[in-house]
Amino acid sequence: MSNPAPYAHVILPLPTNGYTYAIPAHLNVQVGSLVRVPLGKTRHYWGVVSALQDKQPEGVTCKEIEQVAYPFPLVTPTQLQLWSWMAGYYCCTMGDVLKAALPTLLQHDTYKPAQQTYVKLVGDTSTVKREQQVAILERFKQLTAANDMDEISVPEPNEEPCQSISVPAPNEEPCQSISVPEPVEGPDANKVEGPDANKKVLKSDLLEGQSLSAFNTLVKHGILACFEQETSRLVMPIQEQAWPVLSKAQQAALQSINQAFAEKDMVLLHGVTASGKTEIYLKKIQETLQKGQQVLYLVPEIALTSQLENRLQRVLGGKMVAYHSQISDNHRAEIYLNLLQGKEIQVVLGTRSSVFLPFQKLGLVIIDEEHEPSYKQYEPAPRYHAKNAALVMAQFTQAQTLLGSATPSIETYYLAQQGKYGYVPLTERYSQVLLPRVEVIDRQDAFKKNRMNDMFSWFLKEKMEETLRAGQQVILFQNRRGFSSFVECTACGYVPKCKHCDVSLTYHKNTDKLVCHYCGYTQPMPPVCPSCGAEGLKDKGFGTEKVVEALQKYFPDVSVDRLDVDITRSKTQYQGVLNRFASGQTKILVGTQMVAKGFDFENIGLVGILNADNMMNFPDFRASERAFQLMVQVSGRAGRRNQQGLVVLQTSQPEHYLIPAVLSQNMSVFYQNELQERKEFGYPPFVRLIEIQVRHKQYTEACQIADELALHLQKHREVRVLGPSAGVIGRVQQYFVRQMLLKVIGSGAQVRQQIMEHINQIKKIHPTAVVVVDVDPI
Repeated sequence: MSNPAPYAHVILPLPTNGYTYAIPAHLNVQVGSLVRVPLGKTRHYWGVVSALQDKQPEGVTCKEIEQVAYPFPLVTPTQLQLWSWMAGYYCCTMGDVLKAALPTLLQHDTYKPAQQTYVKLVGDTSTVKREQQVAILERFKQLTAANDMDEISVPEPNEEPCQSISVPAPNEEPCQSISVPEPVEGPDANKVEGPDANKKVLKSDLLEGQSLSAFNTLVKHGILACFEQETSRLVMPIQEQAWPVLSKAQQAALQSINQAFAEKDMVLLHGVTASGKTEIYLKKIQETLQKGQQVLYLVPEIALTSQLENRLQRVLGGKMVAYHSQISDNHRAEIYLNLLQGKEIQVVLGTRSSVFLPFQKLGLVIIDEEHEPSYKQYEPAPRYHAKNAALVMAQFTQAQTLLGSATPSIETYYLAQQGKYGYVPLTERYSQVLLPRVEVIDRQDAFKKNRMNDMFSWFLKEKMEETLRAGQQVILFQNRRGFSSFVECTACGYVPKCKHCDVSLTYHKNTDKLVCHYCGYTQPMPPVCPSCGAEGLKDKGFGTEKVVEALQKYFPDVSVDRLDVDITRSKTQYQGVLNRFASGQTKILVGTQMVAKGFDFENIGLVGILNADNMMNFPDFRASERAFQLMVQVSGRAGRRNQQGLVVLQTSQPEHYLIPAVLSQNMSVFYQNELQERKEFGYPPFVRLIEIQVRHKQYTEACQIADELALHLQKHREVRVLGPSAGVIGRVQQYFVRQMLLKVIGSGAQVRQQIMEHINQIKKIHPTAVVVVDVDPI
């Protein structure tokens, strides 16, 4: 076996760009191979070969690669190309990208395909105790009668490995003994005859209440013979429904999309809420599959995949899988290998990590709800935006990209207006249902007139009663989780704060704890003020928990659920919330911005926005854009089928310029005003932003490092440096934070390279400092 080059550059799952290793003559090492290498005196890592080279670096003695995990490359050249772009653009290392890109099991030598251990009856020469034999066979008879199936579903990953047993059904008369025949040679040695030969049960089920030693004795004496068979975790249902039939407006939009794709590889579908963008996506998927190509369908939230997965699988069947962080490591690894080897999967419905999958014939990338900030990875590095990464990947693979949203981001809308993207508007709702009617309630005026019950105006409460009487459902939107924003002593004004971060604690009533939403620190709710000893700590503001409690007081006989980050941490919990609301069991759903993200529920008559002020007043140049998007998106959940819905928008600033924009949904006017303001003050899309945070446990050290870094960057003519200054939260997880914002004109490639060079110097001088670079922060 010979290698084309004697040395290989290997990327390791560490914050480095990798090291060079010698290739032993007996190993077949290729670009993309997963290899085991030594590092230092005692450590060993699995890494990916990014390049083969003829010479070793000068002054370095290269250690040898120890092992190759697979006989084929685990990473494709296109993936390595994407990794390299991400490391350079997002100011991180190739090792950071590797850790995010590969499923955990494929980063080590622990992955094995799902295994099932099968056992079959082979003969009868030695005697085993009758009660042991009868017990096992009777148990098998019960299980096969109950299951009446040939295959057993794979257990959840926290269970023991899937092991099943296949034996012929026992005779009607009890067997006195089973003897083992002489060994049989040839291909039929392990063959089982009879109609029941392929029936299978889990080994763990068969041995429930039975003796493992008795089972092992049967195997030892050859009465039961074990063998393994590879199975798949991928669910492959058959196609059950036909492809959707488009309305005239949808068909016209599809034709416009295809015309735009004839000239450009990226197209924006700007469709109002409930216009049926998903059906258009499906038709584009159908066209792509007919060409023998694959599709990546990106969604911003895991919660969205569950609703879409069932909808798409009814049409696509086994051609589609869902890929996100809440499926098991084994499942993720199997999907990865399936795509790498070009097997069954043709459509992947996934969240941001799906951009790292090894597509072989990618023809179409769909980015649904393209405006969503959830596409951005915040921690850890790489702090990438999945939309941008998908666009670049599509360019590398010469695939087409279809972006869709009812409220496109300012940057995407600008590029479409500049002609860099194709632009297709869809202004008609499906079945010509009218856009919801919006009523604005002045919260301050309602308080003055004593027309507020907790967080509900009398008007909203009255409309909720009418909607529920009509048999319809209600969504209430409050963009803050927890019970209250903070608690305060009414006597001395003391506010409990996190001991690790400079931020007040949020009260969660269901656990009776105060929680830091930045570091996760919790403490019990104090019975008295820790400062003055007075009783009566009072909660201020309100979150989703408090809304639910108030609803239970005013509507005690109505089922209420909430949907926020605290719920979605459990897959079964959030799926239960969605299923109950979709079936009509839940009448009122309270949620944060998650309820605005593309869900399609058909019986919603009313949407209430409880407090628009906390969105509009957020200190960020994107605050108006996000507030507009959220209010329009959540409003669009109302009246999605045969009748016009109602939106009640509560605010203390009814004169704010955003409110008329939401009422009229005149997006072009809103976008033009935003673009003009951003151009005047120098914000995206007219400049690129890079945010840098310096974190250190010593305040003086953090200031010194940040000042030195800013001084270096100010010398670059393409950069304007704002700061350094204290972070929005001055201390997080016991680290003092100093931050600066760079406004970069042009591509910024040289600036990003200089940033990485400066950071490497800082790490040598200040090894305990943490420097975080966020390119294109949102």
